[in-house]
Order: sequence, then structure tokens, then C-alpha cells
Amino acid sequence: MAENQYGGAEFDNLLSKSSVEVQLNLEDLHLPSGYRFLPDDYELIIYYLLNKILHRRLPVDAIKVLDLYTCDPDKLPIKDFELSTENKAHYFMETRDTHVEQNVITTENGEWVQNGEEEAIHHGDNTIVGFKKVRHFQWKISSPEVCETQWIINELRLNIGVIPDQILMNNNIMKEFQRLNSLYIDQEDEDKNEDDNAVNLGV
Repeated sequence: MAENQYGGAEFDNLLSKSSVEVQLNLEDLHLPSGYRFLPDDYELIIYYLLNKILHRRLPVDAIKVLDLYTCDPDKLPIKDFELSTENKAHYFMETRDTHVEQNVITTENGEWVQNGEEEAIHHGDNTIVGFKKVRHFQWKISSPEVCETQWIINELRLNIGVIPDQILMNNNIMKEFQRLNSLYIDQEDEDKNEDDNAVNLGV
């Protein structure tokens, strides 16, 4: 999806909107009973990805850096990244941006396959602040056979067009944190599988 270029007014508005006075560390994050760490796509892009790229304070320094696509999902240290018990989401950032245009990303024993088209994330009515791509993981059994899993990735990337060219040139941003991902197990599919076959509990 194309990245729209915006003027300084939109950028200043985003800076004001995403400003954080105090950054908490993960060990300082004590949520009251009933509360969960469940930022939506817009909040992840504005308060975390944009601020990380611009070296600004984050609401909570709780999203780790991990190269997701170097191994199969069952080999990832995902328990280090689980912040939301409600949907078992694991949040992390990536520095590399080599897979953005790929519909299928191959790992050692499987592949991440893109679901549908990339979706624009808006600020207000007009400004596109980022893009969302959804991928699911499937094991490769023997070509062309695959085995579907409940592993899902929501892949968010910032619309670089919201950042003025002068700041882009001065900060070497294109080599900074390009994506923020949430990895989770599709609970609806998992529950359905448990109902259909109580023995088949794996992913």
C-alpha cells in the first residue's frame, strides 16, 4: 500500500498526541485486577512505534526487540513477551524491514502466509499513520502439503510519510525500528479444535 506524504502540521499534531511525560519500566507495570495491556493498532503505532523510531519516551518500556522470522514460532522465547493474558498476545519490535513486500515468509519448517490485503491505520479522518498486515503460520509437511496452525501475526509498520523529509535525513530512520508485531494464538480456532477433538491441543 502506498505511503502518503503529509505536511508539518500533521506531524506536529502526532508529536503532541503521542507525547509521554514519564516512561515506566516493565517491572514498574502493576495493573489493577481487571486491567490488561491491550493497546489497539493505532495506539501501538503512535505511542510505541513512532516514539521508538524518534527516540522518545514510551508509555511503558515493555515491548522487546526480536527477529521473528529467523525460526519457527514454537522456538521463539514468547513467554518473555506475553503481556496480555486475555488474548495471549506477545508484543515485540523488529529492526529489519526486508519482508514487508513478501506475501510468504519461509522459516526452517514452515511459512508465514499473508491474509488478505494490507490495511491502512488512520489518525482522524484523513491521516494514514501506519499499515497493518496479518499473517498466519503453517507447517510444511511435504510439498505441496501444509498443516494450518493457530499462530497469527499482526504486523504493523509506520507510514514514513508522516515524518518530514528533514527529520528522516537527520535521523537515519529507515534503519531504525520498522515494525511492531503482536503474535498470538487464535483462541476461537483453538477452542473449536478442543471441542472437535479433545486430544488435539497443540498448535
